[in-house]
Amino acid sequence: MLDDDEWAVIMRAHEHWDDPERSLAVINTERASRGLRPLKPEPVELHPTRHRYQYLLAGYQLFTGVEESDPNVVWHHVRSLYGPLCVECGKPLRTPKAHLCAECGAAVAG
Repeated sequence: MLDDDEWAVIMRAHEHWDDPERSLAVINTERASRGLRPLKPEPVELHPTRHRYQYLLAGYQLFTGVEESDPNVVWHHVRSLYGPLCVECGKPLRTPKAHLCAECGAAVAG
């Protein structure tokens, strides 16, 4: 899951979604701040979708360590979209307003 600060970096890159090199530059700036080498752009000829959304995939991998191939997955892995962690089982609640844990059925105090 991405925290809000990590998601903010990806959203800064998303501001340039129609310019893949510029959006990737935002992620490469974050990589450089961590002492990592910059990524080279994906060849558009081989993977048009990956080329367009490489900033999503690169940012997700940078922050989570998980290599993802589907850019749509990243949009659903933002921690603040879900509720707090269940005090019984530790899984995230499905929404911030949840009254029951979908995983273990524990009631949420509130």
